[in-house]
Amino acid sequence: MLTDNFETHANRFLDVSLAPKDRLQLAQEIRESIEIVQTSEYGNFLQHFIRAFNTYLRGTSNEGSPYFVQPGDRFNTESPSYKTRSVLLEILNRVPTTEVLKPHAPDLLKLCMHLLDTDDEDNAVIALRIILDLHKTYRAQRPGGGPGPLEGDVQPFLDFVCKVYQNFPNTLKAAFDKPVAGQTRPTVRKSTESFKVVTECPLIVMFLFQLYDTYAQPNVQTLLPLMVKAINLRAPANARQQPANAALFVDFIASQVKTLSFLTYLLRGSADWVRPHKEIIPLSVVQLLVSCPHDSIAVRKELLVATRHILATDFREGFYQHVDIFLDEKLLVGTSRGAGDSLRPLAYSLLAEVVHHVRMMLSMQQLSKAVHLFSRNVHDASLPLTVQTTSIRLLMNLVEGIYHKHNQDQEKAVGAAGAVNPAAEASVKGRKLLVRILDTFVRKFGTLKEYTKKLSEAKTKDKLDDPGLLLEFMPFRSGSLSDIVIDINKEISDCKQLIKTLIVAVRTVVWSVSNVKGQSVPRGMQEHESLITAKLLRHSLKCFSIYSSNDAASTKEEKEILDLLAGIFTVLDERTFRDVFTLNLQVLFDHLLRKDTCIAVPQHFLSNQSVTKPFTDILLQFLVQRIRDLSSSDKHEGQVILNLFKTIFIGISTYPDNEHVLKQHVRQIVIACLKHAMQEKRATSYYLLLKTFFRSVSDRKFEHLQKEFIALLKNLLENLCKMLAAAQEDDTKELLVELCLTVPARLNFLLPHIPLLMKPLVQALNGSPEMVHLGLKKLENWVESLQPAFLDPLLQSVKDDLMPALYKQLQSGNNGFALAAIRILGKLGGRNRRLLRDQTQLEAREFGDDGLKLTVHLAKASGGTAPVKLPLDEAVKQALALMEKPNVDIYYKKQAVRLIKSTLGCLLPPLKIRPGGDADMKMAPTLEDDLKAAESGHAALVTAELANKRSLANQAVCRKVITALFLASSHPDLADEVDGLVDGVCRYFAVAIALCPPAEEGFPKPVHAEEVLLDVAIDALCQGEKPRGDKKPPMVYTLPPLQIFLDFLNSLAPTEELAKLPVFDNITRMLCHLCYQRPWWQKVAGCVGLQILIPRMPVSCLLSVELSVSRALVAIWRDSASDEVAITAEKAYATLAMVLHRCHGSTAKPMAVDRPPSV
Repeated sequence: MLTDNFETHANRFLDVSLAPKDRLQLAQEIRESIEIVQTSEYGNFLQHFIRAFNTYLRGTSNEGSPYFVQPGDRFNTESPSYKTRSVLLEILNRVPTTEVLKPHAPDLLKLCMHLLDTDDEDNAVIALRIILDLHKTYRAQRPGGGPGPLEGDVQPFLDFVCKVYQNFPNTLKAAFDKPVAGQTRPTVRKSTESFKVVTECPLIVMFLFQLYDTYAQPNVQTLLPLMVKAINLRAPANARQQPANAALFVDFIASQVKTLSFLTYLLRGSADWVRPHKEIIPLSVVQLLVSCPHDSIAVRKELLVATRHILATDFREGFYQHVDIFLDEKLLVGTSRGAGDSLRPLAYSLLAEVVHHVRMMLSMQQLSKAVHLFSRNVHDASLPLTVQTTSIRLLMNLVEGIYHKHNQDQEKAVGAAGAVNPAAEASVKGRKLLVRILDTFVRKFGTLKEYTKKLSEAKTKDKLDDPGLLLEFMPFRSGSLSDIVIDINKEISDCKQLIKTLIVAVRTVVWSVSNVKGQSVPRGMQEHESLITAKLLRHSLKCFSIYSSNDAASTKEEKEILDLLAGIFTVLDERTFRDVFTLNLQVLFDHLLRKDTCIAVPQHFLSNQSVTKPFTDILLQFLVQRIRDLSSSDKHEGQVILNLFKTIFIGISTYPDNEHVLKQHVRQIVIACLKHAMQEKRATSYYLLLKTFFRSVSDRKFEHLQKEFIALLKNLLENLCKMLAAAQEDDTKELLVELCLTVPARLNFLLPHIPLLMKPLVQALNGSPEMVHLGLKKLENWVESLQPAFLDPLLQSVKDDLMPALYKQLQSGNNGFALAAIRILGKLGGRNRRLLRDQTQLEAREFGDDGLKLTVHLAKASGGTAPVKLPLDEAVKQALALMEKPNVDIYYKKQAVRLIKSTLGCLLPPLKIRPGGDADMKMAPTLEDDLKAAESGHAALVTAELANKRSLANQAVCRKVITALFLASSHPDLADEVDGLVDGVCRYFAVAIALCPPAEEGFPKPVHAEEVLLDVAIDALCQGEKPRGDKKPPMVYTLPPLQIFLDFLNSLAPTEELAKLPVFDNITRMLCHLCYQRPWWQKVAGCVGLQILIPRMPVSCLLSVELSVSRALVAIWRDSASDEVAITAEKAYATLAMVLHRCHGSTAKPMAVDRPPSV
């Protein structure tokens, strides 16, 4: 083992008397202890051993040295001296190139230069690597700016390289020529006659030119001709056939390829130096492609890389005449099994560049061969997506060449007299090639739709670590399952790029197929070509599942690609376009239901001048048949249909020529909307469709469309007014009012029907700001255009509502509306006073007095206080109105709730429970002021009348207060403010009803009468089922107030006592009354209320009203519209089943009915 006594070991190594085998053993011990160079002893190691190694290695080739070795032994791989030199060079190659080695670097470099001239190829290769490492590490200049420490050895090395290339023809001849009889071919080659040395030299030369650019120009002039000559040399024809020469032949080709790589380096920076050899280099590259062994994958790969660099320069012109060689896949890639994964992507990319540059010069046979080759690559799932994309791009570039070549052949095939030449049939091949490319692209979409689906599923995971999921990707990857590493984000990005390239390419080929010349075929596509295009629509849309709908950037990108996809079909002729979409529009519609972004496709068609008319016709025929689906249970489907109609109407506004297409469908659209709106429960979509339609026709002067409305005006306006009168929801009323006032017809055609529009006009003036604007505009137009003799009687018919509405706008605070109202009144002139002949309607006080008053004691000037009663009924009313408005700030709503809460103590006094269990709820009326004012003879009558009014007023304000509490409990932001109050109020009324005797006849009912709570609780049920617009939030109760009240009532008394109370009959009567109402939501509320009541109602009471309840529930089936039955019938059926089970089930006992039903 090597110790720290390096001097002893070095002296022993240089001992002349030491046997060669012992010297070899000592060198091997030094190599085995090479780790010592990583310690602090590295300097001592170099100081002693560099000198020893230098002396020995130089001495082996110096005849005057004691270490001289005869050439026979020196180049014998089995001799100890040869092995010793190899071990020493290995040691020198392994020492770290740090600052410690820097003082020894010049000597070491000179030693290596000496070995290059005197040693064999293997040791010379090691010496070349040491030279490269030394130049890399110690390339800095000296501090004074002079040459670097190793610069002096640059030119000697370049001279050596020149010597090697000068000797290259002799090296080739010596390597492959048959040896003279009696001689054997040497197994060890000198460094100056070695292909391996030539292989290593170009890289070092390139590196030295970069470090020391002053040496480049003079040496290139010498090296360049030698290198060009070297790559142009060819081995004997039988060199590859001899197994003994196989490795040597690979080294020869590798040296030429490395030399070619150096020439491509010169091309990038100094093309002018290489330009004299412009014709030789491409030819040499082609010869190398043919000669390169198929199993030398690394060499062939480097050759392909070098060739690709040459293609980036104008030297590529030399390859044009050798396209057939590049189109031969066996010559380009090779036949080795391992070449597929590593070479094919690079080779096909190279071929794509070659074909791209010569595409316009290829013959039809060459084009056919290229199409076949790259069509296979497009469908080769083992190739990366980037290579497939390149193949698609190349096929797209070939389309131009095929198109022009075909047209030229067609022109040649036609004789001067117009007769068809028999050679014309051959020109059809161009069209077949185009169709083959189109079919290739469409089939690629067919495979991509499955691949994109897998990618979308895999995207949910950060990485593909599921073995089952990896197996799905196996057909798209080569190698074993354990070797598969898939970056899902990169894969998705590459797939998106592939789809985009494919769509752009399809557009090019579709245009070419549609416009290619032909004698027997007119412009456009044949039947089988149209079928391929139809498949394109079906397959391509399914590929968009790869785009995420949650990412804004992805959605934007998806819309851009969809526009490109739609652009494919805009280049079709009208006949083919109709054939494709007439049969496949359902496919597009189904994708619209799945992805909202697909609306970009019909939008593109409708905004494209070449296809907007035929597509409008096709789409209208499709949509008119599906108008009924606007109110289907799938709201999204109805929204898609509505959006498509809107897109059509926008397209008609942009392209007025489409008016004639829409004219054919006006009657169908209007009649279908009216018919289904009167039959269906959810009619809002039909109104929105008519609204969009009317606006589109009214905005532009579409004469033909407006004429179509003339025959429809009477029935249209009559039905709209009927639906307006029957409408319950505010949003529906507003839509119908707008429809009435925006019917697209001129005023002269509307004259006979203006009486029908007066009430909608008044409703518009009392509606939302948008409706007010429409109403004022319409009224001002009528006042300006119509004669007073015609208009005044119409205004007189609605004067009671019209004039207050106009005055309301004067006081609205909206300057625009106020000015419009003043203009209308001014244009009416004195006629506006005729509308004021009747007395102004004043607001009446229903009960003559307020039910809730606040007594305030104010100090008198003379001393004492004076009571003042402030009425609070109006304050409660305004608080309730404030809570019902949707757009009021929550702060004000909370203040309104505080006011409502403060009135409970005044309205609901404490209960006084008698010892017998009853509650004394009767409160003596305090009517002292009224009794004093009354006459003595009528005192009793006046007192009773005033007391009754006071009681009704109290009940009315109590209803408002309870309604406000229920409303607050259903609001998510106000529920905490009234927490427990709803239960408390329901408990209060339950106690009062259960324990309080009924009011005596002739006395007013107290404020806790059951009707007060029941009216509000049942109205809450109706409001919970009533459809509400987008502006109003839904009313959601934790428990319905009616259920809370009945639960408390059942807990206060036994069933026998509860059966004696009239409250159950009253609730049943009120709920059955709802079942007979016209609005569907009131029917549903009645069913919901009965479902709450039946389980909590004594069976005896239920038996007494069973027939009435059953009649009411059956009436729901009878009176409900066809579209309402789906909702109301289910509720009614469930409720009736509950009634029958409760009355006649196993737990129900027959009881005598001792009183008639109250309903």
